[in-house]
Amino acid sequence: MKILLSLSLALFSAVSLATTPANFYECSGAGVTVNYTSTNLAASPSLRFTFGSRTFTGIGADITDQVTVLGHLLTITRATVPDLRTDTLTFLLPDVNVIGFGASKAFDTRVFTTRAKTSIGGPQLVDGVIQNNTSRLVHCTGTAVVF
Repeated sequence: MKILLSLSLALFSAVSLATTPANFYECSGAGVTVNYTSTNLAASPSLRFTFGSRTFTGIGADITDQVTVLGHLLTITRATVPDLRTDTLTFLLPDVNVIGFGASKAFDTRVFTTRAKTSIGGPQLVDGVIQNNTSRLVHCTGTAVVF
C-alpha cells in the first residue's frame, strides 16, 4: 500500500510539474517592441517589430527560423535593393517553458538590425565588411496561450 501511495504521489508530482513551451511573446526595449506568436488561429507564426512609428511584420514563410545554441534566430527581411543591400530584423528567442497554460516567464534577449551588402556577382565582389549589425536589449514575457 505504501509503495502504491508513493508511486501515485510521484506520478502526480511529475504531471503537475510538466512544462509547456511558451507560444506568445511580448518584448520592449529602447525604441523597439517585438511581438511573436509561434502558433495562432491561422496556424502560422507571426513576428512584428515596431521601431518608433514604423512597423515591420512577417507571417508564416516570411519568417526564417534558424535554430542555434543560443536559441531561435527569427528573421524577416525589411528591405532589399538588388545589387546593393538587404536589410533584415532578427529576434533572438531562447527556448522558454512554463508550468501550464496562462503561465508566463520574464527574460531578456536581443533584437538585431542587419544591413548586408550584396552584389549581382556574389559576395566576393563586395569590398569590406559585408554584414553590419546593431543590437538592442529587450525585456520579454513568454506565455503559453490557447488560441
